This record gives sequence, C-alpha cells and structure tokens, in this order.
Amino acid sequence: MPHFLHQSRGSPLDQPLPVFQVDERGNYSLFGNLNATEPHGYVLDWASNCPWPLIDEEQEGRFEGLPYFLQDLWPEGFLGQAFARAYGPLLGLAPDPGEWTEEDALQALSRFGADAVGNHIIGSAALELYLDGKRNPRQPLIESDVAAAYTRLADMAMAGAKSNAIVPGVFPKFTASRAVDGTCLHVLVKFSGSENSPSSRRWSDLLVCEHLASRVLHEFGVPAAETRIVQHAGRTFLESVRFDRHG
Repeated sequence: MPHFLHQSRGSPLDQPLPVFQVDERGNYSLFGNLNATEPHGYVLDWASNCPWPLIDEEQEGRFEGLPYFLQDLWPEGFLGQAFARAYGPLLGLAPDPGEWTEEDALQALSRFGADAVGNHIIGSAALELYLDGKRNPRQPLIESDVAAAYTRLADMAMAGAKSNAIVPGVFPKFTASRAVDGTCLHVLVKFSGSENSPSSRRWSDLLVCEHLASRVLHEFGVPAAETRIVQHAGRTFLESVRFDRHG
C-alpha cells in the first residue's frame, strides 16, 4: 500500500482531495479522491468509472505525477497568467504559474479553479465557487451593449484584471455571457490591439481569418466553434461560443 503524504512535500493534500466531474446539464458528481504519496506521485481512489485510457498501475489509480487528465487544468496562457497573478500571492505562491510545482497548482485549483477546461473540478472550495456562480450568475449582456462592454473588458484584461477562467492560449482574451433568445450564452472573446499599427491590423486580420475558417468548416459539416466578429473602438473581437467546458 502507498504511504499517503501529510504535507511533508508542501502538498495541500493533508487529506484526500475530492475530484468532481460536471455533466452537460451542469450537475456534479464525485469522480474520485486524490492522495499524494511518498516519495512522489498520486493515488486517485475512483468513485466512478474513468472514461480516460489507463495503462498498468493507472488502472488502480496510481500515477507517477498528477493524473494526465487533470494536467489540462494547470493555468497557462493569457488567462492562466491572470489567474496566477490574482490568486498565487494569496496562497504564498509565485505570480507566474510556470514556476509552480504540481502541489502549488493543486493548492490554487482546489481553492479557486472553478472554471478551467474540461469537466473536472478539484476540491470542495472550488466546487462551492462553481455552485455559487450557478446560483448567482452574472447578468448576460444584451446585444446593444455588447460592443461597448467588450471594449471595456478588453481594456481591463490588458490592464491585468483578475481572471477566474483558466483557458489556455497566449492570445489576449476574456470570458463573457450574452442574452440570446431568452437563454444565456457563454462565450470566449479574443481581441486585437486598439492602436492603428501594422501589428494590430495583422492581429485583427488573423481573428477575421479564424472566424472565416470556422464558417468554412461548418459549411462542410465539420464540427467547429460557433463564432462571430464584433468591431468597436479600433478593436476586433472574435467571439466563440464556449466549448471547452461542461456545465
């Protein structure tokens, strides 16, 4: 039997850390309980069937490092950096997630990681944040407010605003929600620079090309993101309906 770790390597896992999964309707269930083991690695005590391919000891829940299907939750890119700057110092961690250990990432994710990619949430505190967001959702934008709101959100993002979403990719972006036909549509919005420079124009052109590529894929029956272009105050915005997370 593995020896479960109790803080001796700086891990937040002083007790099993629950890992939850969220379905398409936004309902959650326990996926398993994660334990750190000496001298390294983790044991995931399954609470439900694992849909991910597993080999050798992984089938028993034993992993040399953080289970690979949880590694995509690690903050990175533009929003991941914003997440780390906001929450890392609160936990005594570096503001750069590239300097984090696995235990550092677990500590941050288990406290504040309610909106990362995939359908997993690590830790009861992060789950409570997710549930609070469902109970008290932010007011979705109406169409007449979208352009001005996106401009404001882009300015805030470039000024280093806190991000609760952990979505990879280095392109500047933010998350938002829109009211569409009586429903709330969650979107991810990339944006260009606002200055009239060659680099910003190329930036804008790339976003338009990405939108056109998505349309072509749809026309040929290939699953792709639903996108649209919004332009305002010198910026180009590529809005994509979120497909990176359940719930």
